[in-house]
Amino acid sequence: IWNRRGRENEVTKLVERLRRQVTRIGADIVIIDPIYKTYGDRETELPIDQHMLLALVAPRAVAVGSADHDRTADPRGEFLSTVHASPAWWLFGKRGLGNSEMPAIGSAVDGDGVHYHLRAGKHDLTLSDWERYMDFAEKVFRGK
Repeated sequence: IWNRRGRENEVTKLVERLRRQVTRIGADIVIIDPIYKTYGDRETELPIDQHMLLALVAPRAVAVGSADHDRTADPRGEFLSTVHASPAWWLFGKRGLGNSEMPAIGSAVDGDGVHYHLRAGKHDLTLSDWERYMDFAEKVFRGK
């Protein structure tokens, strides 16, 4: 297997390293993007940030959900990405998230085109998440 830096690694070494990382973070699902590992210890050097990617969705609706014990993510950072992406919706006459206070665990913020919720638990996609996403979708598509 060739890595992004052009060096060959044995599959067994990569699999064992990945197994240790998955066990450490307690993940059930792992998605690997080859470019990700090149920035693994240099996140501040990334040419973009999450709020910039979210802003590209405007004027369409975007929903972000987090879990308080997700060790693979940063719930506060995910929330702030929705806050800092909101000005893109302002350009289209929408208010975006409309709130800069992170919601309590088990709560959501439904803005105008932007949604964020925080639930208890670990990295997963649960019935609670789907209910939040569907509630927001109903507001977006049906105006309720």
